Parts: sequence; structure tokens; C-alpha cells
Amino acid sequence: MQGYLHETALYPGLEAIACQLLPTGIRLLVQHPAPEILPPTSLLRDLEAAFREIMAEVPLPASLSENESLPVQIRLQLDHSPSPYATHTFSWQLREAATVVFQEEFANPGPVSSEPAAAVPASGLADAGGGDQPETKQPETRQPETGSQAEHSTDREFDHESDEFYPASDATDEAPGSDMVLWQADTAGPVAATSSLPRWLTTSGHWLARYGVYGVAGTILVGSTLLAYAITRPCVVGGCDRLETAADLSLSAQTKIDDSPSTESVLAAQQELEEAVTLLRAVPVWSAHHAQAKSDQQTYQTSLDHLNQLVKAQAKATRAVQNSQSPPYPVSEWVETQQYWRQALTLLAAIPPESGVYPLAEQKLQEYQTNYDTIGQRIEREETAQEYLNLAIQTGQNATLRSELAESAAEWRLAEQEWQTAVQQLALIPQGTTAYSEARKYLQDYRNQLARARGRARVEGLASDEYQRATAAAEQAQSAVARDQWTLAVGHWQAALAAAEAVPSNTSLTESARTKAEEYQAALDQAKGQLRTAVAVQKMRDLLDQICGAEATPCTVDVQPNQIRLTLNAQYAQA
Repeated sequence: MQGYLHETALYPGLEAIACQLLPTGIRLLVQHPAPEILPPTSLLRDLEAAFREIMAEVPLPASLSENESLPVQIRLQLDHSPSPYATHTFSWQLREAATVVFQEEFANPGPVSSEPAAAVPASGLADAGGGDQPETKQPETRQPETGSQAEHSTDREFDHESDEFYPASDATDEAPGSDMVLWQADTAGPVAATSSLPRWLTTSGHWLARYGVYGVAGTILVGSTLLAYAITRPCVVGGCDRLETAADLSLSAQTKIDDSPSTESVLAAQQELEEAVTLLRAVPVWSAHHAQAKSDQQTYQTSLDHLNQLVKAQAKATRAVQNSQSPPYPVSEWVETQQYWRQALTLLAAIPPESGVYPLAEQKLQEYQTNYDTIGQRIEREETAQEYLNLAIQTGQNATLRSELAESAAEWRLAEQEWQTAVQQLALIPQGTTAYSEARKYLQDYRNQLARARGRARVEGLASDEYQRATAAAEQAQSAVARDQWTLAVGHWQAALAAAEAVPSNTSLTESARTKAEEYQAALDQAKGQLRTAVAVQKMRDLLDQICGAEATPCTVDVQPNQIRLTLNAQYAQA
């Protein structure tokens, strides 16, 4: 087994530690370096096939002839691990143990060595030939159980607590009782005898020494039984119809794939290829058709492996389709769906062009690539929609802050612009996305806020315009007052007062405009008084000018801001 594992290289560092015959079955312990092989199904299946081939050449004790089959357990564990991480149990038919070794060594037995065998002395074999000698057993010495043995003596599916296990370091010792070590790691195959006797004879004699001398009759009976088992194996005698049946199954599977590449036909083809591989796997190594069967089996197994990849890809695609049934979905779920399509594409891309399922794989590859790209577009669309939503929410928060702090028309216009931008960003979110429904909730509120900001900006603008007109008219009135142009001053003060009173309420300028209106009213009243005084003075001056303006009038008139001076000529003053 060890040599087989090194030759086939099923897995790097894979080593068979021991093959142990227990009262209730056979155990094969195989270990390898970390990490664990997941899933281990394929490797365990290959180890089962290797066990069947190799054990076909291992002689078994006659005591097993009463059994038609034995349970076999393959344990897979990591190096230096006290327990396996995977096991595989199957039934092994004992007729598989009849080998070519019996046929070859019966034909050419060769001379018998005078040296003692590893397990049974030559004299013991001679005594066994008489058939009348009493049965004797060689003494057995049970070695103390080490810590490693104790660790491996538990957790057995078909063993009890008294069974013991001997690791590779004790390969030279025999298992006590009925626990027989058939193979261990320091040998490249079955345990070899040290004498020059034929292998079947020395090995069988070794076991006979352990279990008693059965005599020539028992040996012949065992040999006949094993030979009967050997010749009843498939494809041993005559032709091999399994080759033709397997070929028909393979052809039928390929036809199903080519003619109707539906999911059901692919699964049916998979089942037929599995049946073809199973049929050829049962052809023993001593069959004349074994080489052809082995070659065909490998061919069908390769086709089956490729078909399995296709089936796995279809399963991934089915899962992806199921995940896409009721959009919209968030980006995380679209990414998960795209992962299924990517895995399906990877499986299909690994199928080589020479495979029989390659045309169907190429067809599916194009379909899955299209679906993969579509999901990519979905992801991009969803991401873009989410970006617009996030920007709109952020812009809305900024607009809210501006609205809370805005007072002047300019500040309200900035808030209006922020709300307008937020509404536009929400409008860019496409339907069929998860962000769209959430955007609808924000959109109406943002539109209301936009209308409010727009109205406040308009009112504040009107207030600002009226306030500016009021202040401008007041400046003109003050200029007229400085020039004693009371009529003009009264007109400007009236305009300033009207503009101040026109400032709308509930604006940032309302209070200031009210104060200005009071000032303008007082200035207007004063200007009106000055205007009345100026009109009266002007009338008096006109009258005095008329009196003093005549040639015979002995006076002059001088009008000052606070007084009117009338000056008489000197002759009238002396008189």
C-alpha cells in the first residue's frame, strides 16, 4: 500500500501506517501532513480502490473462509493527530482475496528452504502435513500498551475497547490475540516471510503457527475456496461483457448530453457514467481484461469528473437564479449572487476542450457570463443609486442647517439652492433599486423644504428692496434739509416712510424697518413745520420787498434763518 501511494501520488505526503485485521473487520490507517482534505470523499474512494487491488494479493487465514465478507474501515488523519478526522467503511467480499500468487506458486513451487520461517518453523509445517498431529499454539507475549496505542484504541466504529492497535514503530511485533496486522508502514506491501519458501506458503504457515496447525486438508480447502472465489470474479473466465456494457453506458451518456442538454438529461448521463465506472472497478487484477478495464475506467472517470463539474456549475447557477427572483436587493446580496455565477464560470472554464461535455460547457459558459455581467450592472446601478441617496441626504442636512441659521435674503437663497440640489439628487435615483423606495420618503419632504426656502428668499428679498428704498429716500431727504429745501425734504421723507412701512412682517428687517419708520415720521413732521415757516417768511419777505422796493421807500429787508431785519434810511431814522 505504501509503495502504491508513493507511485500514484494521490495526495502529497500521504502514508499508510498500518492495515489491521480485527475480530470484527479490517482497519486501514492513512495519515498525511496538515491541512485536512475537504471534502475527503474522492480520496477515500481512491483508497478503497487501492485496498481492493492490493488485498487481492494478500493471503488470509483459513479461519476467514467461513465469512463471505468483512467490513473495512479506512481512517484518514493528520500527522501527529491522536484521532482521525474522516472515516470510510465498506464491505469487502472475501472472494476478492484469491490471487494470481496461488496460481503461480502452485505451478512453480520451487525448493523449500531448510531455514525456519518468520512465524512457523519448518518442522511445524511438516507436522501439519500429517493431519493427525495435535493442534499447538506458539506462545504469545503481549507488550505493555503505550500512550500512543491507548489513544488509538478508542473511537472505533466496529471494534470494542479490548482491541489494540500497533503503530508503524512496532511493525516487527505481532498483534496479540485475534488482532492480526496484515500490513505496516515499514514494509512496501504485505508482510514478507524471511525464508525461501513460496510467499503464500510461508505467510500462511506464519498464520497457521499463530492459530494452530490445520493440516494439509485445511490448506487445500482454503486454497480451493480462494481459487473458487477468484474465478467467480467478473471478467476472469471467458469474455468480459462489462467492457461492452460500460461502453454502451458511456455512449448513452454522451448522446444525452449532445442531444438534449437539459438538467434532467445531464443528471441521467451522470448516473450512467457512475454505473460504467462501478462496473469496471469490480474487474480484478488477475483478469486478462483488467488492463483494458482499468484504461476504460479511467477514461469514464475523467468524463464523469468533467460532468460532475458541469453539474456543480449548474447547481451554482440555479442558486444564483433563485437569489435573483424578486429584486431589488441590497448590494451585499447582489454580490453574493454574482459570486455564485463566478464559481459556476470557474467550474466550466476548467473543463478541457477534449472533454465530451466541452460543447455544452461552452454554451453554458456564454450564458453564465451574460448573467454574471448583468448582475455586475445591477451591482453598479445599486451602488450608484445608493451614492445619490447618500449625497441627497447629506445635502438635505446642509440645507436644514442653512435654513435654521438663515436671516437675510442672500442666506435664504443659499438654503434654496441646497434644497434644490438635494431634490435633483433624489430624482436621479432609478427605479428598481433599494434606494428608490427610501428616496421617495425624502423627496416629498425636501420639496416642501425647497418651497419654504424659496418663499422665504422671496419675502426677504422684497423686504430688503423696500428697506433699501427707504434708506435711500431718507438720505435724499437729509440732503434737502441741509439745503433748506423743505418742500423737497418733505417729499423724500414721505417716500422713505412709505418704503419702511412696506417691509413685510416676519422678516429679518421687520424690526429695523419699524424703527426707521418712526424716525422718518418724526423727520417728516419737522420738515413739514420748517416748510410752513419757510412759506410764511417768504410771504412776509415778498411783502416787505414790495414796500421797500419802491424808490420813495426809505428801507431795506434782510431775511436770516431766525429773523427778518428791516433797516430804515438815515434821514428817516433821524426824523
